[in-house]
Amino acid sequence: MRIRIYSPTGIVADEDAVKLSAEGIRGAFTILPRHIDYGVPLKPGILIYYPEDGSERIFAIDEGLLVKRGGDVLISSFKVIKGDNLESLEKDLSEKILEMSEKEKKTRSAVAMLEGSILKQIKGHGERINL
Repeated sequence: MRIRIYSPTGIVADEDAVKLSAEGIRGAFTILPRHIDYGVPLKPGILIYYPEDGSERIFAIDEGLLVKRGGDVLISSFKVIKGDNLESLEKDLSEKILEMSEKEKKTRSAVAMLEGSILKQIKGHGERINL
């Protein structure tokens, strides 16, 4: 079966595989080439598939959608991180989470400053009206 993993930035993976395992909203599942057509929303977690050479491909994904149709398995997720193994993937995820936390702090600070500025402008307009 052909596995294609998409993210907003492009195609993350595109190759043949003999087995795929992931976690849907109703639990973990495995797809083999001759399974029936299937569609499922994916939970954030680990997705693993096995190419025909017996190696393993590991990805951390955010929420997404998986559709198996005929010999194609299409996966779409907003965030996809490829790992060489579970240990390196865990390290990459930890770094991404810290990076996102820093960006979130900066964003919240900018929003708070913007809100303060808007409130000052509103207060200033109210004082002018009362004069």
